[in-house]
Amino acid sequence: MTRTDLTPSTEQVEALRDKVGPGPVVMLNLLKFREPGGREAFARYGALAAPLIARQGGEIFYLAPGGPTLSGETWDQVVMVRFPDIEAFIGLAADPEYQQQAPALRKAALERTLWMVTQPPEV
Repeated sequence: MTRTDLTPSTEQVEALRDKVGPGPVVMLNLLKFREPGGREAFARYGALAAPLIARQGGEIFYLAPGGPTLSGETWDQVVMVRFPDIEAFIGLAADPEYQQQAPALRKAALERTLWMVTQPPEV
């Protein structure tokens, strides 16, 4: 995903099937807001996304301002979302309501972003 590609395509998300194992996934989202108005636009995105995430069995479990960094880029906000498996995340990306509204909201909100798929280690 490039800096101008703020919402991954359905094809990009579906390609994760071959890269992610079975079981829960946690999406790490690092966000840099556009100024002015990026935070407000992201709040509108969140109002859209939260119920769609829940519909897929996911939950936003961490939402906080970005903090100081020791190296690399700085970020305005960190969001972590847990899904029961990669199929649930793919289901969010494929949701017609998400596809119709999310790209414009994310474009209005974000200067750049990083999405990382992580999987909790087995205990």
